[in-house]
Order: sequence, then C-alpha cells, then structure tokens
Amino acid sequence: MTGTRNDKISNQKLVTGYDYPKNLEKHYDSFCQHFVERYWTDLINRVSETGAILDKLLERGFISHERYGAVRSLTTPQDQMRDILTLVISAGEAAKDALYEILRGMKHLRLLISELEGSE
Repeated sequence: MTGTRNDKISNQKLVTGYDYPKNLEKHYDSFCQHFVERYWTDLINRVSETGAILDKLLERGFISHERYGAVRSLTTPQDQMRDILTLVISAGEAAKDALYEILRGMKHLRLLISELEGSE
C-alpha cells in the first residue's frame, strides 16, 4: 500500500486532531533529512525555552505526562532539548513536523529558525 506524504499527513489529522500545514516537504533537504534532524546541534545549543515546547507537545498528544516530567527533571536546557529531539525523532514524521511548527510559532525563536532555514 503506497500513498503520498500528504495522504499520510491527512490521515494523521484523524489520529492526532492536529491539522498539518500543506507542503511539508519544505521541511526536508535534498537528502530527505528533516529540519529537526539537520539542525540537531543548533537546536540543542540555541533553544532554551524547553518548557513551552514540552507544553505544546503534550497538548498535541506527542508525549505523555510521565515523559514530560522526565524531561523537565533534566538539569540543563541542552539536556532537555536533546531529550526532546530524541523523543520526537523516534516518534516519527508527524512528531517532527509538529516540533518544527511549534518552533516556528514561538515568537522569540523566529529569528533563529529563519537563520537556519536561510543557511540551507
């Protein structure tokens, strides 16, 4: 059974209740590497507002309350962001797309995200 990426995204809305933006292919580079994977190190080193990210991932059903608490208990924002990225990447494409949209939607991160997107 094959389908397009947008078919999978449409089906994901039924599962998560989240309406994913069209044309998510732009989150991938020519090597099919997602934005959150490609900028792993930059995101770990430059994103410190992990609490807001965790809140949004929890609201959207991408992490459990137990996992939320485990990440919050880590002592540095870098360790928290590393754990968030590991969790999101292992959860699959919908979670990676959701994290990307969360990051883009955070006002204080817009400059960073634009900078990283401009370096592609």
